[in-house]
Amino acid sequence: MRIGTYISDGTVTTWASAQAIGTDIAPQVTQAATAAGRPKPRVAAIVMAAVTDDPEQIRLGVAERFGAASNLPSYRALLDRQGLKGVHETVLAGDEDAVAAGIRSYAEAGATDLLISILGDSEQYARTLDMVAALDSADRQI
Repeated sequence: MRIGTYISDGTVTTWASAQAIGTDIAPQVTQAATAAGRPKPRVAAIVMAAVTDDPEQIRLGVAERFGAASNLPSYRALLDRQGLKGVHETVLAGDEDAVAAGIRSYAEAGATDLLISILGDSEQYARTLDMVAALDSADRQI
């Protein structure tokens, strides 16, 4: 492979919003694969999610635990392109409908695989797991 040439079977993202995947990441990796004569690439998105009555508490916890990642150059550049201040702003948190809509938005944006990291206490974890299981059974898109 030559320097500056991109050949890709796919990519794995973290701290990327569905919008960033749809407008930037998926088109670029798809263009690279097409130019290399390869099949359509897979775009895996790692997403933190919590079905909760207190989404700000969840985001605050992520900011406290993972906030330093917001200052790493590669993540900072990605966050800047998304207009986000920190990694905590990429978390899907809210009621079942809000989190389900967020998950669906990744599929609509071009994510082929979604790896969900469930956040929260045992009740929030159970609610999130139940919602994801129901969504997977209903949609078969994730």
